[in-house]
Amino acid sequence: MSKELRATSNLIKILEDSKKSVEQIFDSLPLIIAILRADGTIFRGNDTLARVLKVDKEKLIYTNFKFLFEDSKWVFLSKFLKNAGRVDSNFTSQVKLEIKTISKAYKIPSVYLWDVYVYLKRPELGDLYLVIGKDVTEIVHRQKQLETYSTNLEEIVEERTAQLKASQEKMLDLANKSGKAEIVSNVLHLMGNMLGPINYSLGEMRNDLSSNEIHRYMEKIYETLGEKIADFEKNQDGEQFKKDIMKLSELLKKISNANLNRDNDLISNADFIGTKVDFLGRFLSEQEQFSNVKIKKAEHFVAKAIEVSVNEVKEKLAEQKITLLNKLDNSLKVNLNESKATYAFKQVILNSIEALEGKESPTITIVSKEDENFIEIEINDNGDGIDKNIRGKVFNCGFSSKPGHLGIGLHQAFNFMIEMEGGLIFKNDEDVKGSTFIFRFKKG
Repeated sequence: MSKELRATSNLIKILEDSKKSVEQIFDSLPLIIAILRADGTIFRGNDTLARVLKVDKEKLIYTNFKFLFEDSKWVFLSKFLKNAGRVDSNFTSQVKLEIKTISKAYKIPSVYLWDVYVYLKRPELGDLYLVIGKDVTEIVHRQKQLETYSTNLEEIVEERTAQLKASQEKMLDLANKSGKAEIVSNVLHLMGNMLGPINYSLGEMRNDLSSNEIHRYMEKIYETLGEKIADFEKNQDGEQFKKDIMKLSELLKKISNANLNRDNDLISNADFIGTKVDFLGRFLSEQEQFSNVKIKKAEHFVAKAIEVSVNEVKEKLAEQKITLLNKLDNSLKVNLNESKATYAFKQVILNSIEALEGKESPTITIVSKEDENFIEIEINDNGDGIDKNIRGKVFNCGFSSKPGHLGIGLHQAFNFMIEMEGGLIFKNDEDVKGSTFIFRFKKG
């Protein structure tokens, strides 16, 4: 055999091996890849297409691509094939269309993102088109879930906002009648601070739902794929082409996973917003009950204000079988705002009740002390106490170590004591079991 024939034989073998490598690569990709005629008949297709059509790969050439679609969907896609023949650019169109096959995972028609390219112009036999489809059923399904979730959340927020407005009017009316405008103003300010982040988060979520950059990345990938095919036809480097295609395949998987991770973040954000809206409703209900208490500014017996607070939580005390030790001097009187003081005492007692849940011999002790300038009321429980790492935060607005709590009660109690020219102190005493809060009132 001459050198020329041997070289020709080797070149033919290289081309055949390269062709097999390309076909293996296309068959391994999680995409539908097909070369079609304008009428939908298949010139060539990969394994994925054969599986979706449920035919042997060798029989694809006897099958029509339009069998994948309902008639109206195929008419729509065929328009892109016809338009592709009149456009000089390689990339022509991209469209998202359903196929007849029902997704087993989501029980809906599978959805594919289709890209159409001019593959080969053959005036005498008819043009050929390269059609590439990526299964985006999961993404579409999750986006619909998120849109439904977003709509439901907007409805909840609207409902809560309507309730809030009605309650604001009711609370202001009660305040004007009973002289409580100052307390109501504090409550409304806190609720306003809670609504702002909720509405902002919903807006951000809607923006995320409306922006999906997967199309832009897909365009770039398919453009690069066309360049690599052109390089292969020019250089006949099968190994390099195989490496390039595998890199593109990995990039496609990463983009798909990144898009699904973003959807998971949106669902988490939606859950967070829903929880905060529920908290807002509960907080609103609690403050509406508080708004019915009358305010009187005068000298009062401290023991009487504490008695009112204890009566409001007596069912909780009985339910947990908590012993209440009252060591108060019933003769002590101070100038206080009865409603604010009652609220403050109640919040600290509630904190002790929660700290004693499940404890043996649960006990709350209330003691009064007096010196020349101040009267102090100590409320102690024999629970586990407060972790030293969070003691400095117990009066912060929105802070709570208990799941599902708003972190408002102790914060509001602290503010009320300051407004009454007194103070609320957490006693940091390692020798005393449990937690101790001290209410300090000025004399005179």
